Amino acid sequence: VCNVMSPSQNNWLRTVWLPRDGARRIYIEVKFTLRDCNSMPGVLGTCKETFNLYYYESDRAVGSAIRENQFIKIDTIAADESFTGADLGVRRLKLNTEVRGVGPLSRRGFYLAFQDIGACIALTSVRVYYKRCVGIGRNLAVFTDVVTGADSSSLVEVRGRCVDHAEERDTPKMYCSAEGEWLVPIGRCVCSAGFEEHRDSCVGEFERRYATYPECFAVFVVDLFPIRERNEHTAEAARRNVLLGKSARCRNKQNRTRGDNM
Repeated sequence: VCNVMSPSQNNWLRTVWLPRDGARRIYIEVKFTLRDCNSMPGVLGTCKETFNLYYYESDRAVGSAIRENQFIKIDTIAADESFTGADLGVRRLKLNTEVRGVGPLSRRGFYLAFQDIGACIALTSVRVYYKRCVGIGRNLAVFTDVVTGADSSSLVEVRGRCVDHAEERDTPKMYCSAEGEWLVPIGRCVCSAGFEEHRDSCVGEFERRYATYPECFAVFVVDLFPIRERNEHTAEAARRNVLLGKSARCRNKQNRTRGDNM
């Protein structure tokens, strides 16, 4: 839009209804170009170099039933860089990128709206997103994905779940920051009796030896067993160490492993 010659402009562009998908705070990234009013003669009284960004929450799509005064203003956005007639002549348009956050959101979805009040402006892209902390493992505990909080300074407490064969020593917790980053973990899990820590998991004697010397263990799978029975038979045979290493080198490794445990 570039209606800079006429006063009292009030042009609106509205998105479709956007589902919230569990987000409590959203971010809107807007990329746009804007022409310098000083580069256009005769428009100093009517030309603007800003536009307004709004939102409206609702539980469903409401079509065109929203009135302008129902939208909530997010911000007035100005360009860091504007282009002139000379830039236009050599097709060198300066792209601006602005990001604004909105929260807390509580309805099932929302609309965004852009209001032009007399600028020579072009929106090139609008990206709407939210942030989350990606699932991670710490101190033998697993922390699942979680959406960030409703405001820019909130922390979301997440309780961890101990890995298999581990139990809580102190309740494992981490905090998800508004930027989608995990903060310092609190508490931890420890391996249960008969198991020990190995690469963020708790393993028994056989699993520890196999992880250290995998070439020294082989387990035959008997095709006559059904899949479930075959897996159980295979695991039981492995745990009994029915099939040991075939070479003296493997036997020496196993002997050293036994000696280490004495």
